Amino acid sequence: MGADLNQTVNTSVLLTGATGFVGRQIHRALSTAGHDVRVVIRTGTAARLDVPGAEIRESPDLFAEDAGWWAQACAGRTCVIHAAWFVDPARYLAAPENLDCVRGTLALARGAVAAGVGHVVGLGTCFEYALPSHHLTFDAPLAPQSLYARCKADLFHILTDYFAGTGTQFSWARLFYLHCAGENPARLVPYLRSCLES
Repeated sequence: MGADLNQTVNTSVLLTGATGFVGRQIHRALSTAGHDVRVVIRTGTAARLDVPGAEIRESPDLFAEDAGWWAQACAGRTCVIHAAWFVDPARYLAAPENLDCVRGTLALARGAVAAGVGHVVGLGTCFEYALPSHHLTFDAPLAPQSLYARCKADLFHILTDYFAGTGTQFSWARLFYLHCAGENPARLVPYLRSCLES
């Protein structure tokens, strides 16, 4: 489905979302594997990066940037991993900011192609699938039930078609219920963990 970044020598990666829950884990793994990582983060959030030494590109709102800005940000990169999205735990399922994320991701895709990036990886969600389900496979039917899931599912289809007409490879990773360090304390598992530790 795509290049294994652990088996690729000297991969130069542009990573969005490196200060977020999932992006921090990706950033750590890429850096540990020795890849050259450039992160795009919101202006003023560099102190939240877990991994020192990355090249930093800041934006006041990365979802408001146009394709030209993204082409410059992607210059010299062989891979883009797009882990940024609006994820306020109390609001993300119905938040209108999901539409901003779609618009910004489309600009990123166009910029990546213009810069000659070889591979773009987007992050989806298990909520794209028809849930609940007893057994899921990658090709299981999609039936998003929220604006968040609809935006992710539609973006997957749009980007699949868009990248098919370019020289850029595209992968989409649908993430399922993640629990690890850096998780928002308002979520169920960290809340239960803090109660048990008290």
